[in-house]
Amino acid sequence: MKLVIGIPTTGTVAMPFAYSLCGLVSYISANGIKTLPGEAIELSINVAESSVIHGNRERIIMESMKIDATHVLFLDHDMSFEPHIIDIL
Repeated sequence: MKLVIGIPTTGTVAMPFAYSLCGLVSYISANGIKTLPGEAIELSINVAESSVIHGNRERIIMESMKIDATHVLFLDHDMSFEPHIIDIL
């Protein structure tokens, strides 16, 4: 599994988002992601910055396809969430 966390942003990231992202990455590092037994997980973060959010999303998808990512999780720069959200998704 190749997971890309895609963050389309206009350039300013809210502090609750920064804390949430740090918590998510720490949670994944400590617990992994529930997937098929024995399957390796490759995680990367892709940030696209411009005032055109839909263009940022498209750029993240195009770059994810270049590395053969199997999954893309979009996180908006103004949201906050609990680290275990990855288990729910």
